[in-house]
Amino acid sequence: MPPNNQSKRIDSLYTLKAICSFFVVTIHTSFFLKGWFTFIVGVGTPCFLAITGYLLYSNSLEREQTKCLKWAAKSFKLLLLCSVLYGMIYYAQGTRYTCADLLLNLITGSQITRLLWYLAALWEALLLFSLIRKYLPKLIYYLPFLFLLAYTIRTHPDFLYWNQPGDLEKWRTSVIVTSLPFLCVGYLIHKHKDWLLSHINIILWLPLTLIALACEEYIRWEYRLPYSFTHLLSTPCTILLLLFCVRFPHFKIPVLNYIGIHHSANIYYFHIAVLIGLGVIGVLPSRWETVLVWLACIPVSMLFNTSTKLLSSLFKRFKGPTNCQNIKNNA
Repeated sequence: MPPNNQSKRIDSLYTLKAICSFFVVTIHTSFFLKGWFTFIVGVGTPCFLAITGYLLYSNSLEREQTKCLKWAAKSFKLLLLCSVLYGMIYYAQGTRYTCADLLLNLITGSQITRLLWYLAALWEALLLFSLIRKYLPKLIYYLPFLFLLAYTIRTHPDFLYWNQPGDLEKWRTSVIVTSLPFLCVGYLIHKHKDWLLSHINIILWLPLTLIALACEEYIRWEYRLPYSFTHLLSTPCTILLLLFCVRFPHFKIPVLNYIGIHHSANIYYFHIAVLIGLGVIGVLPSRWETVLVWLACIPVSMLFNTSTKLLSSLFKRFKGPTNCQNIKNNA
C-alpha cells in the first residue's frame, strides 16, 4: 500500500504523463509502428485530466478551491498564449483570424486549432469543479459516468441525431462531456485510494484490461465496426493505470520521469507547432514522424520553460517593493 502522506510525490504519475504525451503525439502524427499500440493511445488525454484531478484532492475545501482557481488561471493564460502562437503560425500559412475568433477560442479552444480544446475545457472544468465541490459534492460521484457519452459521440455518432457532425464533436471536447468527468475520476481515486487498492488487484486486472482493450480494437478492425482511438475499455484502463501508479509510487523510468515533470504538458500544447515546423524545414515526412516530433518538442519545452522563468524573474525585479515595504523602509 502507498504511504498515507498525501504531500509525498508519486513519481510513477510523472512517468505515466510522459508516456501519455507520446500517445497524444501519436494520434496526430504518422508512425510505421503505430498499428501495434493504437489500442491504448486513447488513454492519453483522459490520463492527463485524471492526474490533474488526483493532484487536486487535498481533503480540504479551502485548499482545493485555491488550487482550482490557481490552475484555472494558469490554464487560461496558456490558452491565450497558445491561441496567439497558433494564430500567427496559421496566419503565416495564409489563414486569417479576427479578434472575435481569438475570443471565441478562449471559450471553445477549437476555433484556431482543435488541439487547444483541452486547455479551454480544463480551465472551465476547474472552475465548475470548484462550485460543485462546494455546493453539490455528491455530484462528483456521478459525473464520471459521462465517459459513456464521450465514447458514444466519438465512436458511434450515428446513435445520436445531429444535423451537423462537427458540432457533435465540439460537444465531445466540451468541459461537461470529457474534461470534468475525468477530473472527477482522478479526484475520486485519490479520495478513496485505500479502499480501491484493498478491493482491486492491480497486478491482475491491469494486464487483463490491456489484453481486453487490444481485443476490442482487433474486433473493430476485423468486423469493420466504427473506429476511433476512444474505446469502451479506455476509461477502465485509465483508472487502473492511475491505481497502478498509486500502488507503486516509486516506480519510475528516470528520463521519462524527468520529461513527465518538466515537459509532458508542453509537449501536449506545442507538438502541432513542432510538427508544422519540422515539415517546413524538410525533416518530415518520415516513417519515424511520431518519434521525431515528440523528441523535438523537448528542446522547445526547455526554451519555453527558460523563457517563462526569465520573464517572471524580470517582472518581479521591475515590479519593485510593495507599498508596505516602502513604508517599512522609510520608517
